[in-house]
Amino acid sequence: MAEGAKGLFARFRKKKEEKPADKKGPIEIHEPHAPAYSESIGKLFPTRIKYRGLYDLDGLYRLMSNWLRQRRYRVYETLYKSKPPELEIRWTAEREKSGFVMEVITIYYHSYGEYDVDVVINGRKKKMTNARMILTLGGDIKAPYEDIFGRPRWTANATERRLLNLFRNWFVKRDLESVYWDTLYYELQKFQGAIKDFLRMEAKGNIYESKPSE
Repeated sequence: MAEGAKGLFARFRKKKEEKPADKKGPIEIHEPHAPAYSESIGKLFPTRIKYRGLYDLDGLYRLMSNWLRQRRYRVYETLYKSKPPELEIRWTAEREKSGFVMEVITIYYHSYGEYDVDVVINGRKKKMTNARMILTLGGDIKAPYEDIFGRPRWTANATERRLLNLFRNWFVKRDLESVYWDTLYYELQKFQGAIKDFLRMEAKGNIYESKPSE
């Protein structure tokens, strides 16, 4: 019975074809296989805010920046592309929770419209934006994150990657998924709510002053 089982499993095993050694050629160096690796634990499903109408772009810029910095995020602007009437802005906000875990929030702003519209607010003129806007918010957990030089850690060789996967999948998996991941999810929802409240306030009380045609 045992011999039959061995023969059955042997059929499904893939035998590697051994290449004949070249006696005159160089000696082949054995390179151990390194397991797959990713810094990201799992990205949050992105949320979108769509808006069309008048709003203060500079005020929205300040709101998002202050909201993130008050929660100890470091904000980096990775893209600013202006081709009127189109505008694209991309931000990355990072917060170190420990020496191993980093929370990341990504922001992508894309609008199409006018960016210097004269508006009367409480008897005063103000420059506003009148555009169609899509704001995409995303989140991610990195464990471990890069060092101060931007180099990945604990991935120098196959042994380090195996130890890293063992540590993440067995020792800290529950904390990563139930503590850090959930906390970032609810924080991202609050961030989305703050942006929506700002846009609702901007939609109230604005009087559009059309420019006379020449």
